[in-house]
Amino acid sequence: MEGSWTAKSIDQDLVLLSVCQTCKYMGVDFFDFIRSGEKDIHAFAESRRGRKRPPPTSGLEVIPPDEDAKK
Repeated sequence: MEGSWTAKSIDQDLVLLSVCQTCKYMGVDFFDFIRSGEKDIHAFAESRRGRKRPPPTSGLEVIPPDEDAKK
């Protein structure tokens, strides 16, 4: 049956989704990681530090405390 899902195919898709989301969280290009053949995302990310884009931020801006407010 074409196009049907099996437990095995769902498991495989979920693993790929998990790897994709981990790459996104760590600021690593998913396709670069897959093409590299590396099995450790952390090792791959460390080897790429400073070459590509910076790791994603949470979207929150940290504002330093106002020095005048302390007085």
